[in-house]
Amino acid sequence: MGRGKIFLTAALICAASAAWGAQASAQAAGAVVRIGLVDNFAPSFYINSYAPTIQYLKERFPQYRFESVEFAGAREIEKTRERLDFVVSSSGSFAHMRTQMGLEQIVVRKPVAVSKASESVSGVMLVLEDRKDLQTLSDLKGKVMVSANARIFGGYVALLDEIARSGYDPDRFFAEKRFTEFHYPDEISLLSLGRADVAFLSSCRLEEVVRDGL
Repeated sequence: MGRGKIFLTAALICAASAAWGAQASAQAAGAVVRIGLVDNFAPSFYINSYAPTIQYLKERFPQYRFESVEFAGAREIEKTRERLDFVVSSSGSFAHMRTQMGLEQIVVRKPVAVSKASESVSGVMLVLEDRKDLQTLSDLKGKVMVSANARIFGGYVALLDEIARSGYDPDRFFAEKRFTEFHYPDEISLLSLGRADVAFLSSCRLEEVVRDGL
């Protein structure tokens, strides 16, 4: 995860140097750079990637004042009248904003080990090993699902799309959907306690679980 932070920081710095460096002499000191932040990331993203990146930019470009404006989702940004210079979002939110608002990407965050950013977003449906009754996607119909948040692309939205592609209605597929909102007990805990039949995890979250030996 640390290497991912370094990549994001370096990438944003390169983009910022090109975009702002050429304009630095033409703009007055103290100019405000407003960054719209779509709130659909795990807390670890803010701690390990976003906050260090913004802190570095503040130190690298002291003539600017950086302000973050948080939005609950892509549709909220679409409706806002606030002036934004940049937007930070997940790939899922970006797809919506690109279509509806004409936004274009200038920096893409991806794991260092992945060659293509388009192949770095994925999710997994996790069940307990002793649940022999849950072997296929169809076995999950009518069960209880838990995820961290309903706006996470890899850990929820993309997996619902997989359910839809398999011919099911994702809105009626599960008997109940639970969301931890990144609080404890988390998805893994609820699954282990038997309070959910399947946990939806992003690939990054799965890597954390494996690394921690859970």
